[in-house]
Amino acid sequence: MIKDSNITFRVTKEQKEQLERIAKKDDRNVSYIMQKLVQAFLEGQK
Repeated sequence: MIKDSNITFRVTKEQKEQLERIAKKDDRNVSYIMQKLVQAFLEGQK
């Protein structure tokens, strides 16, 4: 898991909206959402 808070991710509008829906529906902490974002980002780098 990436700990550096200075890293920014480029996400599409659709991805952002999807994440916001998840965040509203599933009110777990933001780090969970970030973890999913990091996973998706790393998958995209392969």
